[in-house]
Amino acid sequence: MTVLLFVLSFFFATAVSYTLTPFVRKITLHFKVMDIPGERNPHGKAKPTMGGIAMFISFFVVALIANLGHYAWRGQWVVENTTIFHLLVGSTLVVAIGIIDDKYRINYKLKLAGEVVVALLMVSFGYRIFAITSPFNGQAVHLGWLVIPVTILWYLFIVNAINLIDGIDGLAAGISLIALGTIFLVATYLKNIEVRFFTAILAGSVTGFFRYNFSPASIFMGDTGSLFLGFLLAILSLKGAQKSSTAVALATPIVILGLPILDSTLAVVRRWSSEWASSRSLTERFFS
Repeated sequence: MTVLLFVLSFFFATAVSYTLTPFVRKITLHFKVMDIPGERNPHGKAKPTMGGIAMFISFFVVALIANLGHYAWRGQWVVENTTIFHLLVGSTLVVAIGIIDDKYRINYKLKLAGEVVVALLMVSFGYRIFAITSPFNGQAVHLGWLVIPVTILWYLFIVNAINLIDGIDGLAAGISLIALGTIFLVATYLKNIEVRFFTAILAGSVTGFFRYNFSPASIFMGDTGSLFLGFLLAILSLKGAQKSSTAVALATPIVILGLPILDSTLAVVRRWSSEWASSRSLTERFFS
């Protein structure tokens, strides 16, 4: 029954996302929320963005319906409704940041501040990295006072890795699908039903959108989608680590996202070094 639930949830989410994306495209065209060609966006002409809204809606609609349906059929929840609420609150905030950025191109400092606020909120909900298992002796290394800063850096690291690679047709969505598939396999090995449930639904939501995002794309996910995907990838891998007390769950997205993470790191180094060279004061260099 559990396997059937995952399969049905995946295809249901795919169908909902596939159906919603054209409507989201019409809305973004109406409000002229367009992705303009540039250095990081090498497509030939302006295209509508904010396709992440379709993935966001399909993910939570299917999660709620599937969880409720399982309770009605088997008399038990697949996941606690509190967990869905936590993910909904965090996702709503990052999607809101993405929508504002897609429409108005806000300053990166404000964007980063918003991401930190969301990370702190999830930390307050209990989604933290308490310990990291040593690959040498298998012993858990407890982080102590470093729990909060390390967890915040984890969120920022994964969220912005996805955000920075979203520049060409289907790239962020395709890499996210590979990451989700691998996280699902790891969660299956670790017997983590909760992570498998959410991963199957998110993969379906991305798959339905991917049809319109594949080259030549008719819509982009925008920061709305990349922040949403990065946020949930960070959460799912973290939850896998919490339930299993293993380094495998945390290592999975790092390995899968190795290339985009390296690209993100190099991008930060390039931008920082150029800002550093042109800065005239210690304050300017700090903020660079």
